[in-house]
Amino acid sequence: MSANKGLNNCLCLIKDYCTLAWRYLLTGEEKKAMDLVLKIIEMIEEIMNIQSEDISVYNLKIKIANLLPRLLKAMEEKNGIVLADILEYELKNII
Repeated sequence: MSANKGLNNCLCLIKDYCTLAWRYLLTGEEKKAMDLVLKIIEMIEEIMNIQSEDISVYNLKIKIANLLPRLLKAMEEKNGIVLADILEYELKNII
């Protein structure tokens, strides 16, 4: 599998996980949402470790790096509303 195809699959999964985690947060199922967010963060870590000279990959990594501190802070504070907004309206738009 090519690196770009692997990246595209990873990005599609992250989008799906963001939507599902957002739904879990809205219905009060925080445990399920946090489990998905941990998977999202693992995938983000994989993306950040990609070695590529492709400018689109570079730009994606910069945008994710700028958003990651807020995502982690919302998780740490268990602020479901902020976390849901970050997942559904910010992270998905970056990806």
